[in-house]
Amino acid sequence: NTLERHKGHGDLNPGRMAGIVMTFVLGCDPGLHGAMCLMVNDGMIVEIADIPASKVHLKSGAVRSEVDAYALANIIDAWTKLGLIGLAAVERVQAIGAGVSASGKKTGDGAVGAFAFGEAAGTIRGVLSAFFIPITRPSPQEWRRALQIPRVAKGDKSAVFAAADAAFPDHRHLWRGSRGGLKPDRAESALIALWCARVAVKDAA
Repeated sequence: NTLERHKGHGDLNPGRMAGIVMTFVLGCDPGLHGAMCLMVNDGMIVEIADIPASKVHLKSGAVRSEVDAYALANIIDAWTKLGLIGLAAVERVQAIGAGVSASGKKTGDGAVGAFAFGEAAGTIRGVLSAFFIPITRPSPQEWRRALQIPRVAKGDKSAVFAAADAAFPDHRHLWRGSRGGLKPDRAESALIALWCARVAVKDAA
């Protein structure tokens, strides 16, 4: 299940709100394994969706994954029917090219991984732009600093989960699997959306 709606707020619909059009922001942790969070401007989570991906069979016989632009557009289309998405924050992450550390260990994403990430991020921005949704692109350092998330070692998501749990105590299940697995991309998308609502929207006003 790639789409989860917060229980208790799943019936948000402009037609049921006495003609009042809701205004939302969107936070996105991009990439093939990323996620998006739709949030009301006051910081209430409406839905979190994993970035949809599909398998592509190459002429060489290899199979690779890429963002399913059609499925992604369906999600955004459904979200825009709930109300106006005034701003989308898509994290600006730079893929790291391949390298070798002092110990001889390979580092970075490699050329293929860097290209796949860039293509995925570009597809996401393209779909959002097709729906005329304004986009801002905060760096990880920018939104984490604004939300006062402490710096930790690269790859350590403990501070992200702690911040998401503290900000959204009733939504913890959205970034935890049924078997207890953690889903950092979902937690980060919620925090990026929160940054968008608290900081970016006010700066754009």
